[in-house]
Amino acid sequence: MTIDLQYRSPAPGISVPQPRTMKRFIVENNPFYLLSAACMLLGLMTLTNSLSFSPIPHHRLIVLIGTLNLYEAVLIGLAGWLIVKRRLVRDAEILLAIEALFLADGAMLSAEMFTADIALGVMVNFALLAMAMGKLIAILAALKLPVARMLPPLMLQLSLVLGLPGFLKMSAGTSGNLSPLALYAAWWTFALFPVATYVVWRVASSREAMSAPWQHISELQPRRRIAVTFAVMAGVSMLVHLCMSSWVYKVHWYPAHLTPLALGVAFTAGLAARRGAKDTTYLKMQTWLPVFAVVMSIAAPRPLTINPNGFAFTTLRLSLIGAALVYAQAFITRRSIRWGFVSLGCLLTTSLGATMSAILDTLFTPLRIAGESSGKIVPTTSAGWGAVSVISAFVLLAAGAVVSLYKKPPVESDVAEAFSVALREADLKQRKAV
Repeated sequence: MTIDLQYRSPAPGISVPQPRTMKRFIVENNPFYLLSAACMLLGLMTLTNSLSFSPIPHHRLIVLIGTLNLYEAVLIGLAGWLIVKRRLVRDAEILLAIEALFLADGAMLSAEMFTADIALGVMVNFALLAMAMGKLIAILAALKLPVARMLPPLMLQLSLVLGLPGFLKMSAGTSGNLSPLALYAAWWTFALFPVATYVVWRVASSREAMSAPWQHISELQPRRRIAVTFAVMAGVSMLVHLCMSSWVYKVHWYPAHLTPLALGVAFTAGLAARRGAKDTTYLKMQTWLPVFAVVMSIAAPRPLTINPNGFAFTTLRLSLIGAALVYAQAFITRRSIRWGFVSLGCLLTTSLGATMSAILDTLFTPLRIAGESSGKIVPTTSAGWGAVSVISAFVLLAAGAVVSLYKKPPVESDVAEAFSVALREADLKQRKAV
């Protein structure tokens, strides 16, 4: 008796798990692109003295901007080569995400240029905006996405991001003292970013995008992710710029600064729900985000209040107007009368006062006056009580009629209706026979 001890390879089709090695990890994840972006970002911040907050000469800033644009050109070219020649979509997505970061002024070079010289900053940023348009056109055309429909929302976002430092610098003037009202106005532009991001997502998911086949990969999701990444990165950059501006100009941060973002997301949720989304999350966002916006603005700080012709526009009044617009959108899209009443209620509240104390005073003053003069209104004779009873009869009759209008008439089933018709016909025939 012999025992066969020869080694036999596994059956074909069964993969043997390979040990995790450093080489395999590097090949699968390729961290060098992210490390390269981190080194570039750190190098730019160091060379611009952003870590020490000391200004640098104009020519050094221009050289750094040129270097960054050269780096961006390499990113775009390498991403296109990986997609077309190698079909490595994941690596190309990483490169284009890095490009989206630097395109949205992630290195803060635009802000540094405005700090150095306003006039030169305006010219340089117009040039950067023109180059950004060319880069976006090249990327969208390479991805076979609708350039004419997708470019406007992306350019709107980039224009606001690149123009924000200049607006704040000019608002601060030579003294460098920025008005809290100017920063609050800049926060209101942030309400456009959720809407613009949703427009980019809709265009990237449209039939026009699907009708143009991408010969390098048949799926639409990678192209849509890349397009949305540019929009999201612009929004993140805008948020960072706004938060940094409060610290740089030493302007107090108020909870009311979150109001525009909440209202913008709520309005975007209404647009998404209009497209037939069955998820109740959109309805909840459309319902509660305006409430959150009003709560954040309820303090109505005086530095954020404007008084044109004596009519005060406080943060509370502006948030109520924004909430009324969101609920009016819900009334139009969902065709439910309750949203119309809520929208009118918000507008009515804005007319009662500019602050919470003024609104409460407007509400309770008539009640207090009525309580003080109640002795003159309440009848003291039997004739007076009789007149009140007659008037109450008519009022209650009208109330009953209104309630009856809301009731639906009872609907008989088809079987019961047919049976009653048959009984009537049989009774009629019996009478004729008699």
